[in-house]
Amino acid sequence: MVIQEKHNPIFQKKENLLFRGNEAPSVHISFESNQIIAHAFDLDGQVQIVEFFQNGELIGVDSIYPYQLDFSIIKNKKGSFSAKVIDDLGTYSLSIAVNN
Repeated sequence: MVIQEKHNPIFQKKENLLFRGNEAPSVHISFESNQIIAHAFDLDGQVQIVEFFQNGELIGVDSIYPYQLDFSIIKNKKGSFSAKVIDDLGTYSLSIAVNN
């Protein structure tokens, strides 16, 4: 039996199966051993890139797991740090900012 969600546009019926639209990836950050680590994943696709921000300004990118940024290259280590993860379909999410 196929359940149809007629009022929800993110559901699509395809070949007698029910598929949801693209889910946004997830990301949160932590500081470990002089690295900023982005714990990023995408349940229905692939992470393409993670962007790292300090006080809203781009400070680095990484496209290879584990997603990390060398904290030693940052001159002013104080402020608000966050990350943006972008998946293979261009959908993105932002992490909660972490103050250091």
